[in-house]
Amino acid sequence: MWGPLGKKPAIIISGTEAQCEVPANTNGLTELQINLTLNNQNISEGTIFTYYNPPVISEATPLRGPVKGGTEVNVYGPNYDKNREVICLFGTKKVPAKVITNSHISCVSPLHEKATDVTLIVMYKNDRFQSTQMTYTYYDTAQIESITPYCGPTKGYTQIKVIGSSFIENNGFGKAKCMFNHKFYTNATVESSTVMYCDTPPLEYDEEDTNNV
Repeated sequence: MWGPLGKKPAIIISGTEAQCEVPANTNGLTELQINLTLNNQNISEGTIFTYYNPPVISEATPLRGPVKGGTEVNVYGPNYDKNREVICLFGTKKVPAKVITNSHISCVSPLHEKATDVTLIVMYKNDRFQSTQMTYTYYDTAQIESITPYCGPTKGYTQIKVIGSSFIENNGFGKAKCMFNHKFYTNATVESSTVMYCDTPPLEYDEEDTNNV
């Protein structure tokens, strides 16, 4: 017996266990008392059942990262419960999520064995209900073998040809970048998985006299 939501038939499993299907919550309730009766006259003591909304993924960013893991993924959706332990699943690998607000959580991608696409899902710990899913792409870490030319004027804007491996455009121009001195970033044009081009930034004299790419 589900209070204002009516009755549902129960299956008696044993002298101490019964199963019944939870009715749809059409009254906007968060919790209600449930009771069991075997004859529609004698009613058991009640216990409280709590309704909640399973987690939903409306947006997640970024949706790709290196196979070594360590990418912080921000996930957005409605009504994440701060009082429950939230988990992100990258394929079959579970990692804890940090609840930032009731509409924003973050989790760190785990190590993956190879470059591939996996499903990204959010759920509460020890719960069988999962969120909608998105696709997260693991890629091999880019490697630089050589650059040409090796030097250029301090005003910058020298185009560098970078030779290496595992270059990807990362879903659009301007997302692949070259980093100089671990501080300056310029957009890169990816020609293939082994060739990309980027321009040097202007050299700031309060920095080192040379740039490292």
